[in-house]
Amino acid sequence: MEKPRNLWTIILSGGNGERLRSFVARLFGREKPKQYCAFVGTRTMFQHTLDRAKVLGLLEHRVIVVAKSHVERGWVERKHAREGKLIAQPSSRDTGPGVFLPLAYVRRQDPDASVVILPSDHYVYPERLFIQTIRNAVEAAEAYPERVLLLGALPEKPDAELGWIELGDPLHCPYNLPLYGVSRFVEKPAPQEAERVMKSGGLLNTLVIVSRLDALWTLGRRLFPETIALLEHAAKGFDTDGEDAALQRVYQEMPSWNVSADLLGRSAANLAVMELDRVHWSDWGKPERILETLHRAGKRPVFQVSNEEAVF
Repeated sequence: MEKPRNLWTIILSGGNGERLRSFVARLFGREKPKQYCAFVGTRTMFQHTLDRAKVLGLLEHRVIVVAKSHVERGWVERKHAREGKLIAQPSSRDTGPGVFLPLAYVRRQDPDASVVILPSDHYVYPERLFIQTIRNAVEAAEAYPERVLLLGALPEKPDAELGWIELGDPLHCPYNLPLYGVSRFVEKPAPQEAERVMKSGGLLNTLVIVSRLDALWTLGRRLFPETIALLEHAAKGFDTDGEDAALQRVYQEMPSWNVSADLLGRSAANLAVMELDRVHWSDWGKPERILETLHRAGKRPVFQVSNEEAVF
C-alpha cells in the first residue's frame, strides 16, 4: 500500500516507567523503562512501535522522542537514529511538551502535514487491525481537518486509573467510517464515575492521536502559549550543531503539563473518536495488566511468574 506523502509518524518513548520500576528490575535484573523490555518474544515494546511506524509512513517522515538519559544509559542505541529523526528531551516535563516537541520539528519541515502519534509502551493485538484502524483515522482526519482524532479502546472493566472518552453524536464521514464527536474527556475518574462512563458506552483513551498538524498546534497555542513560544524558538536549532544546547535552554523554562488531562480534557468540542475495531489494547502500567493480557492472549512471557503474580 502506498504511504501518504504528507503523513508523519511520531513515536513517544520519553517515559521512565516509574510505576513498573521494581517489577522490571526483578524480572530483567536491572532497572529500565518498560518500553525497552521484551515481555514476550524478542522485540521490545519500543521496537514493536518502530515497526508499526514503518508500515504507516516514510522513514524520512518519522520522529522518535526519548529522554536524554535513555541515550546516555544505552537503552536507545545509535542504530535507532537511523529509524527516523531522534530527539532527546533534556528532562521530563510530562506528556504535553513530550508531544509538542516533535510536532515543532514536523511543523518546521512540513507545516501542512498530518501526524500519527504512537505511544511506545502499550500492548495492541492484532497489529494488522490496529494499523488498519489508524489508516481509517487518517482518512477521517482529512474529512475533519479541524478535529483531533483519538483512537478509543473498548473497556473490559471500569478502570479508574485510565482516561475515558464519552461519545458524542455520530459524525458523517464520506468514507463511511464509524466516527463520533466527544461529549466529555475524563482522566482517571473516581471508580463510580468510571463505571457510569463505561455503562454509557464510553471508550478508553489510548493516546493514539491522528490529526492535521495545524489542528493540534492551534489547540496548544490556545491553551499553552508559553510552551508553544518556547518550542517555536527551539525549532530554529533543529538539525544544527546547536540543537542540544537550544533544547537545554528552553527546557529550563518549560512548564510541565499533561496532554490528556490538561489539553484533551479541556478540548472536547475539538475532538473526535474512532473505536479500535476487534483490537485488544492495554496500558501496561501495572504488573497485573501485563500478566492478565499475556494470559488472555495465550502468550508465554519470557520471564518467570511467581504463584502470587499468576493470580488475576
